[in-house]
Amino acid sequence: MKLQASFTAKKKHSTTSMLGDAFITGRRLRYFRKRANLSQFEVELEIGAASGSISRIENGVTNANKETLNAIADVLEMSLLEREYTYGKRMDPPSEEDVTKAVESVRELFNKPWVFGYLLDDRYRVWEISNAMRRFLRLNQDEVDKNKGRSLIEIVLDDNLGKKFLKRNSYFNILKDLLESFYTKCGFMVDDDVVSKTIYFLDTNDQVKELWPRVKSSRPLKLQDVKRRKVTFNTGLFSYPVYFSIVPLHLDERFNLVEYLIRKHD
Repeated sequence: MKLQASFTAKKKHSTTSMLGDAFITGRRLRYFRKRANLSQFEVELEIGAASGSISRIENGVTNANKETLNAIADVLEMSLLEREYTYGKRMDPPSEEDVTKAVESVRELFNKPWVFGYLLDDRYRVWEISNAMRRFLRLNQDEVDKNKGRSLIEIVLDDNLGKKFLKRNSYFNILKDLLESFYTKCGFMVDDDVVSKTIYFLDTNDQVKELWPRVKSSRPLKLQDVKRRKVTFNTGLFSYPVYFSIVPLHLDERFNLVEYLIRKHD
């Protein structure tokens, strides 16, 4: 089945190697250095590098080794996700081939009648949904195919999807938690085409014109507790409180399996 989203063509040399592309790495390091309010000279002093070293790295003239990159990242207090985005496995969004392999790896699981969940990549795009969840949400195959590769945030804000099937009195908290999680895990991907598209959607969407600026100005979200992992689905006559888990896909940790457990009593 053909995937609906567009993909960036693969470069002749892979940017998902350990060191990646020097220019992209340098540009992203510059962003994190400015976020840390440090000059190039101050970073050089901290890591014991020669004068002009950081400039050459940021401009892509020098392809720094892993040890140097980690030292710079330590000074800039970059998280693991930020490091992987700057010079690791998360530099590029998953390719069409990557997505196909990930979807195939969950196919058997998603066909099981008790599995209720979906496949999400590290840019918050939904790539597959389990058969049980399709039936629960009353989605036909055309609707499922149309939304493959679409941002989870756009889906949740869609009048015919998220807003229709999420319980009204808990919808705001669900949306707030989702935006906080997205901003924590993707807000620093300022030069990524996929994430930039989602951020533009949020910046120009009247539904979140008050909430989204508050999320961006707040502290990064920490690990969600059990209450924050609760979602209530609404089917019209009945409401179903569920708790969800997020598990990295063993085949490729750029993908997450989001699975829900429906509770009979809450």
